Amino acid sequence: MSDETKLLLSARRPGGHDDTDPAIAEALARAKADPALSAWADEQQRTDAALALKLLSVQPPAGLRETILAGGKVSRRGLRAWFEQKVWRNFTNSEMVAAVAVALVLAVAILFSKNEPHDWQSAGALEVACIESSQRNLDHVVGNMDEIRKWLAGQTCPAPATLPPQVRGLPIFGCAKMDWHGQPMSIVCFDLGGGREVHLVTVSIENLPDAPPQGDPEYATIKGYMTASWSEGDVAMMLIGKVGQEDLEKLFTATAKTTSQIHAHILLASR
Repeated sequence: MSDETKLLLSARRPGGHDDTDPAIAEALARAKADPALSAWADEQQRTDAALALKLLSVQPPAGLRETILAGGKVSRRGLRAWFEQKVWRNFTNSEMVAAVAVALVLAVAILFSKNEPHDWQSAGALEVACIESSQRNLDHVVGNMDEIRKWLAGQTCPAPATLPPQVRGLPIFGCAKMDWHGQPMSIVCFDLGGGREVHLVTVSIENLPDAPPQGDPEYATIKGYMTASWSEGDVAMMLIGKVGQEDLEKLFTATAKTTSQIHAHILLASR
């Protein structure tokens, strides 16, 4: 991998906002031809998106700006004099830049490590939030479930087992793949209507210490999303969306017969 190519890919903002830049477009083309580089770039995008989402959720205390400015007026002169005498003069410009860069890298690493999800449902919810906020793009945009299963199989990524009854008829936006502690996970995105979305996250249960039970789903709220988690065969699945629990429960009910179907059944029975 070229250091220059990795530098360009690491500077790329989530959501594809910089993809038209000639240098970044060239780096993306190289990544497309190099599976290892492509996987590294995808991981960088997920990390950047997660950090951006976390930073957006931070709300500063009321009056923080005024407090900082007031403190600065009192202590600026003394602090500046101490800094210039004790610190600044002992560093060259390059050393100072390097020290600041190291401090920023450590701060970001600590922030991310403290907030990195330790369970697959939270990791999936964070990825869904990035998709819904356009901080990352879908990996495969297609509206056919069979095509999605084929694509996921080609990516060695787990595909959903049986879809809940009412999910089968929903329009599909596409799918995405992600990595959680070395395990591949897939996300299929559905249009629930009315500007709402639901997403189906799937992971292999082989190395899950807390796989949900087989059969009926367990409902929970994770990172502001309502979720329904269950296992089927060798995969665990989670249906997730910014909806109410009753909305998710309806997706698991069998399709009711329409009025015309009921009338047809009555006519056949009377003959």
